Amino acid sequence: MIKLLILGLLAQNGISYPYELLQLVKKRHYDAFITVTKGSFYYNVDALEAAGDIEVVAYSPTKNAFVSKTSYQITAQGKQTFASLSVQYLKQPDKGQSPSKVGLLFADQIEPTVLQAALTQHISQLKADCSVLAVAIKEAPTAGLAAELLTHKLQVQQEEISWYQNVKEKGAR
Repeated sequence: MIKLLILGLLAQNGISYPYELLQLVKKRHYDAFITVTKGSFYYNVDALEAAGDIEVVAYSPTKNAFVSKTSYQITAQGKQTFASLSVQYLKQPDKGQSPSKVGLLFADQIEPTVLQAALTQHISQLKADCSVLAVAIKEAPTAGLAAELLTHKLQVQQEEISWYQNVKEKGAR
């Protein structure tokens, strides 16, 4: 999915260097949908370049020998790869993998006070995530489907809060 993310960002923004793209992921709150680490991001940039899906258009060395600014653009082949990956991912149903729900599979084996504390912490994190999403929806320069996705994510998170609060209340009985 990170390859699709990189190709999509380059298709939208033209020539960019990876650090700029990572900042866009955060600014646009795309990290609400996909977990991206610097390492995985840069690894996928290298893989896309090796595959011919993106190409270097500018290289600027810096004073630090280990850091450079390499700008990339999507190639014609990359546009085909982008289209193919887009269709591939759109066809796949969301699996909804959730570590917290896997933990709940074994809730009857967890000390009740430990379970309550974990659920309280999880609910607090969900509320914090909702606050970030609400601000993103109001302030982020997103439009169209991106804004709708953020709004949907917020609604899902709010529903999750209600569900986890219900689970917590049942566990207290």
